[in-house]
Order: sequence, then C-alpha cells, then structure tokens
Amino acid sequence: MAYTTIDDPEAYFQVKLYTGTGSELVNTLDGDTDMQPDLVWVKERSDTAYHILIDAVRGVTKQLYPNSTDDEETVAEGLKSFNTDGFTLGTDADWNTSSETYVAWCWKESATAGFDITTWTGNATNRTISHNLSVAPRMLIIKNTSTTDNWFVYHEGMGNNTYMHLETTNAGLSPSTNQFQATTPTSSVFSIGTADGVNKNTSTIICYTFAPVQGFSK
Repeated sequence: MAYTTIDDPEAYFQVKLYTGTGSELVNTLDGDTDMQPDLVWVKERSDTAYHILIDAVRGVTKQLYPNSTDDEETVAEGLKSFNTDGFTLGTDADWNTSSETYVAWCWKESATAGFDITTWTGNATNRTISHNLSVAPRMLIIKNTSTTDNWFVYHEGMGNNTYMHLETTNAGLSPSTNQFQATTPTSSVFSIGTADGVNKNTSTIICYTFAPVQGFSK
C-alpha cells in the first residue's frame, strides 16, 4: 500500500506570507506548483485584527470571521479574485495595509486532499447533507452566513455527542442533538439538527468538511 495518495502537496495546500502595499496586490503562491485556491484564510501578523476567510463557493468579496459570530459581509476591496496561482487583493485595510505583514492559508477543494465545501438552505428540520469526500469526514466547521450566530464544530476526537464553538475558548458542549443529531458522519452524508446555527429556516449555511489523508494531513 502506498504511503500517501498525495504526490504533490503543493497542489492542494500552500501558505503565503506577504506584506501589504495599500494598493491592489496580486499575491502569487510560492510553491513550485501552481494552485488556484478555493479557500483563503488570512490573519494580520503585525497588528491585532480579525481572522478573515473567503471561499470560492460563496464567492469573492464575501467575508466570514472565524473568531466572530458575525454574519457574512461583502467587502469590495478585500479578496477580489482567485487566480491560477494565488489571489488578488484590493485596498481594504484588513487585508492590505501598507507595510503590515499577513499570513494566508490556502486550500484547494478536492476529495483527494480530504477537503470539501458544502452549502445548503436551512429548513429547521432534522436532515442529512451530502458531501463529496467519498470517505467519512472527521471534522465539520459550520457557519450560518445569513445571521449572527456561533460557528459549530464537530470532530471525531470529541465523539458524536459533543460540539465546540470555533470563535470561543469554551470547552466542548453536549449533547449535540440539535446540532449534529449526535450522529457520526458517513462516507456520503453528515447529519444536522434544528439549531439555528446549522439549519435555521431559509438561512444560507456553509460547511468546511475535512477528512485526514495519510502523509498529507494525517
């Protein structure tokens, strides 16, 4: 058996360190392999600032804040495009203040690399959501993008009856009946309950779904 199915990890994940310019900035990834990211998570390193993430499913300029309960915000001069080997930033200070330093973690959505982005419209009833990993995910990170609410995190290490909030320092909470139906994900679906943060009626929900890949993320 091969040690890993990932021959080229730079095709699926890269980290970019950059210094802001205050004007439009094209960030080219530093790896030997070109990668168009599907999720960019940025944090300013030289000053206090929110974490910010944008994904290709919701679209450019659509920001979420992993350390906050805020709903989705549209920022025209934030991340303006996903490029064939990186991303372009506008002049927004949270992304691109002159002389400030930043880090960007960049993922490519791929079942091979164990990363999937899933979205749905809430209906406030117990249900299952399909994913494209072809193996059971080990971690789910979910946010209602339409309203102020917690981030909800499932991880196999906590078991299926415990969940955490990404944006707080709180310990694990239980039971997870209203969040994940206290049910372990399968190779095709994961379960959600009736909690507003994961399934509020008519709200748009996003989930970042992860499975470990030997020799790459495990």
